[in-house]
Amino acid sequence: ALIELVDFNEMAPGKAASGKSKSSRRRRRGKGKAKKTEVASTEAAVAVEEAVVEEAVVEEAVVEEAVVEEVAVVEESTSIVEEAVDKVKEVAESVEEKVEEVVEAIEEKVEDAVEAVAEVAEAVEEKVEEVVEAIEDKVEDVVEAVEEKVEEVVEAVEEKVEEIKAPKEEAPADDLKKIEGIGPKIASILNEAGITTFAALAGSEADKIREILLAAGNRYKAHDPTTWPRQAQLAADGAWDELKALQDDLKGGKEVD
Repeated sequence: ALIELVDFNEMAPGKAASGKSKSSRRRRRGKGKAKKTEVASTEAAVAVEEAVVEEAVVEEAVVEEAVVEEVAVVEESTSIVEEAVDKVKEVAESVEEKVEEVVEAIEEKVEDAVEAVAEVAEAVEEKVEEVVEAIEDKVEDVVEAVEEKVEEVVEAVEEKVEEIKAPKEEAPADDLKKIEGIGPKIASILNEAGITTFAALAGSEADKIREILLAAGNRYKAHDPTTWPRQAQLAADGAWDELKALQDDLKGGKEVD
């Protein structure tokens, strides 16, 4: 607009008045456009505000609906909880009744068991008394039997002692020279050692006879009495033929390989 004014000053005076009127019209048109723009802006702002308000109303409605649904869920949950509580109460009452029944049954069972134990105890006491009496009777019988046995043993011992004290009749001496390997001197040595019969010689061990000979002197060390007890047994039994057969196989009373 300033440029246009400068241009008008350069023009002729007649043309300058005409330019001023055009400039005024332009300014008025510009103001009208600005007014329209301002109105449009205001309307747009109002529309935006209305849209915001409407959106807020919608959101509030959504929130309210969500709250209503949430409340419904809570109420439903509360109802479920109340039902569960009622169910628990019913179960508790049922359990309590059952416990009472079980306790009563146990008490009855215990009473029966106590009675049974008492009966068993009485039966055991009676049985023990019977067993004790039987044992006492048996002990008495055993004592009597032992006493009788002791008396018999004592009598037998006394008889044996009397026999031992009584003078014994000595058995007649046998001729030990009939045993091959035994001469007059050895027979005398054996008689002095208490071996006077075939039976006594048969009951003596060869080692014992050898000790008797060694005690009589080293010169009897060479004599071997191994077969003497066997020969003496045959002689004591009266088996003279068998003794003769055995002696035929001996040499100086010793076995020949």
